Amino acid sequence: MKKFLLMVCALAAGIVAQATDYYLIGGFNGWKTSDPACLFTAATDGTYVLDYEGDLTSGFKINDGTWNNDAANFGSNGTALQLGQPYTMQVGGSSKDIALTEKIVNPHLVLNVADPANPVLTITGQSQEVEYKYGIHGEIFGDPAWSTVDLVENESGKWVLTAEVVAGGFGIKVMDASTSAQTGWFSADGDGVLGSAQLGQALAVKEGGANFASTLVGTFTFTFDPNAMTLTVSGEGTDTPVDPDPVVTMPENLYIIGNIAGCVWDTVNAPALTKSGNTFTIENVEIVSASEEISEGFFSFITVRGADWDTEVNTGDRFGASQADEVIEAPATVTLTAYKAGVNASAAASWMIEAAVYDITVDFAAMTVNVVKVGDGISAIEADNNAPAVYYNLQGVEVAEPANGLFIEVRGNQVRKVTLK
Repeated sequence: MKKFLLMVCALAAGIVAQATDYYLIGGFNGWKTSDPACLFTAATDGTYVLDYEGDLTSGFKINDGTWNNDAANFGSNGTALQLGQPYTMQVGGSSKDIALTEKIVNPHLVLNVADPANPVLTITGQSQEVEYKYGIHGEIFGDPAWSTVDLVENESGKWVLTAEVVAGGFGIKVMDASTSAQTGWFSADGDGVLGSAQLGQALAVKEGGANFASTLVGTFTFTFDPNAMTLTVSGEGTDTPVDPDPVVTMPENLYIIGNIAGCVWDTVNAPALTKSGNTFTIENVEIVSASEEISEGFFSFITVRGADWDTEVNTGDRFGASQADEVIEAPATVTLTAYKAGVNASAAASWMIEAAVYDITVDFAAMTVNVVKVGDGISAIEADNNAPAVYYNLQGVEVAEPANGLFIEVRGNQVRKVTLK
């Protein structure tokens, strides 16, 4: 029953935290949470509506004004949203940003959450073709918090920048040329390694790939070809010298977030790892399935806990995968990627792993994460689905004779929310 209780607690937490307010959030408003100009209003027919005054471009989501409620985090279903067509969004922190087939001026948005697992968004308004520009965004310009320097289009349609850089991570920011609002993100179609050995090569890029990890120091020219989707770097600089005795930078605290049993994407109660020397460890942490459609779970790490991502959690660094939804098959040791304080929440990648129980060790000297499976998780439990049902209230307390209310029903290995009269 222990594992079922964990699942019930997780489900109950998700239900209690379900949003009553919904906000539009994205590159068009600098990913500002709880923006009053982007608050949906409840309509008499049960839908939520928003008349936004301005331009809506690709690269947006809908949430409850925070990044903490996985059940109210709505994103892309893998296709672009078309004007006037109902669009069923994906629910959860693993969802990507929604793309548009065109820019929409003064859009009218209708959000239908009658089925919370399949929220539908319909947008109408005046469409316009978007003109794009591009910039290199990263820490390679000496700003640990990441900054953007625009590329300039040349006569051949390629975008070029010559700049003095230092070692660090970066990617290509896609922006609306008229507003500079971010509409997309291109990064490495591969491991993202960039050093002197890669100079002069046309490196493949893709939407939402791994951030480039550059060791280059000096003056270099970056040439982005949006037609070929390649980035070529040239110059006379050198690689960062290897420090034979590097200083290991350790955070004071490290917490695991994601599809964790009992606290799914809960940044307030995220379990703490134990610090020892250059490592942090956590034992018997249970990762549960992300949804009925996704049997795996996701996880990454934060260094500051809090209820609000922007004003509390995001004041600390985040550590995660080198690319979005990087798959781990335990036992395994994978690279740990740092995302500095202030990073966009959707730009910090998480790992994807089988729902199970794990021992996890984070080594900051090697910048690696070691994951060992030590037990089966909720999704792996086999039980008789014809067994008698057991009911719990929304606080996870078992109810012997449930009536007149909303309850969690556990029957074998099946769990669902039911209303009993």
